[in-house]
Amino acid sequence: MWLKDSHAVVYHPDSSKILKDYRGRTKLVGDLWQKNCSLRITHLHLSDKGPFIFRIEIDDDNKFSYVHAAVSIAVNSSPHSPYLSVREEVKVGEVVFASCSVFYSCPSEPPLLTWGPSRTPSNQSQQLVNGQWEVTSSLTFTSIINDNSKSLVCTAEYSGGEKVSSSKTLNVKYAPVDVKVEGVSDVMEGASVELRCSSDGNPAAHSFHWHNSQGPLPSRSSTIKLERVTRLTEALYCTAINTEGQGHSSLLKFHVEYQPEIRVGSACTADFSIINCLCIVDWEPPGMVEWSAPGRTLPSTKVERHGSVTMVTLQRPLEFSDVVCCNAGNTHGNATLSCSMPTNYKVLMQYVSTAVGAFVLIFILIPVTTCLFIKKW
Repeated sequence: MWLKDSHAVVYHPDSSKILKDYRGRTKLVGDLWQKNCSLRITHLHLSDKGPFIFRIEIDDDNKFSYVHAAVSIAVNSSPHSPYLSVREEVKVGEVVFASCSVFYSCPSEPPLLTWGPSRTPSNQSQQLVNGQWEVTSSLTFTSIINDNSKSLVCTAEYSGGEKVSSSKTLNVKYAPVDVKVEGVSDVMEGASVELRCSSDGNPAAHSFHWHNSQGPLPSRSSTIKLERVTRLTEALYCTAINTEGQGHSSLLKFHVEYQPEIRVGSACTADFSIINCLCIVDWEPPGMVEWSAPGRTLPSTKVERHGSVTMVTLQRPLEFSDVVCCNAGNTHGNATLSCSMPTNYKVLMQYVSTAVGAFVLIFILIPVTTCLFIKKW
């Protein structure tokens, strides 16, 4: 049997002799034939501190209480938190070793150790002195970027349902990633634009480089200002640098808008019977192009677009107008080109006019001459 304070029975083969507060909470778990009389007490109370004394009675004659071998228990109101060991600062891609251990006093019901976020550990238990045991859970994993600033949590759950946890926050070092150029890429020609280089890295980027196809640009900060952007301004990218390395953004191309410009090469030519006009317009965004002669609009024959350049063709029979105009307009402005008829066209028109006049004159004179001749005859 087991006694408390030398008189209160906390365990006896006859349960009716057990102190009411201990009935159903005590059990002899040792093997008597192996001289093991270990006692198990469940659902501990703060008052279960003892001292507890082992007593043996044989045939009413042989009785003995092991008063000098009494056992006392230090009962805590809640379990101790697990001891968590891990190197908190690591580089991305490094193997991380973590261990979590906790003490317990009942070898048949060790606490359950679990890890969060969900990971698969290996567990082992060992017996210590003074009736204590220790269970240890070990964990091995390769660090990734998403582990940074995440808590590694070890939780011990006891048979009575109590749970206690310990955690440590991982600090994973990595070179800049997700590097990008932020800012407005749609800009009116001649305007200024300010861009910012952003990145995700641990530690944060401490310097930046800016580049275009010609090479590095003068700025070394996270921002750059471009003055008077034109349609020829090249795409650029940035590089973010920290102690772990560097990362590059993708190219940022500018969408530059401007009013129409009619390019050199726009003109009119003529052959014997047809006038051919070409108008080449450079603009962004594209708008509307039309041909006109004095007092009327002429429909275009063909329209072709090649990027920001639009080519508009006019083909018409010969007429008496000396000027044909190409008119182009978009949301930012207008442009007009007046095409005078070529010299050969004017000479041709004069020949045509002379020939028509001569034909009319002959047409009139022939009947008159014939009448005079007949009259004279």
